[in-house]
Amino acid sequence: MKNIAGKIIGSLFFAVFLAMGSLFVFFIAKEFVFNLQTYAWDKEECRIVASEVVTEQTQENPYRLNVEYVYARNGRHYVSTRYQRKQATFSDYAKASARLQPYEPGTRHICYVNPRDPEEAVLHRGNLWIGLGVLFPMIFVVIGLGGIYAIW
Repeated sequence: MKNIAGKIIGSLFFAVFLAMGSLFVFFIAKEFVFNLQTYAWDKEECRIVASEVVTEQTQENPYRLNVEYVYARNGRHYVSTRYQRKQATFSDYAKASARLQPYEPGTRHICYVNPRDPEEAVLHRGNLWIGLGVLFPMIFVVIGLGGIYAIW
């Protein structure tokens, strides 16, 4: 009976590693897939109508990119205000301004349009390097699984 109780307590200990590692793997994988989707979107030429850095004092990162552009898809014209799928915010005004610099009003760029919903478009696709971040929490998943396996 004493041996079983030890195995259960040990399993619970390693289950925490497994659960936390799995949770972080899930979040990182979800973010990776979210960014990856835009790489399958269609490229369209767009024209920048307006661009500015907006300050929102209530936010942790108060500087937000505000860009508006027009593009055509299947004979219809669309307007988008999304720089990327997630809101681009910065803690430093200079960094936000530098990111926005190429998008002066009147300039033409490539935007990426969701083929299933042409009203959804972005100027900048997300970073795929976050996918490598899944390797770190995988260590905890392996420790959790390995510990539980070794105990039983």
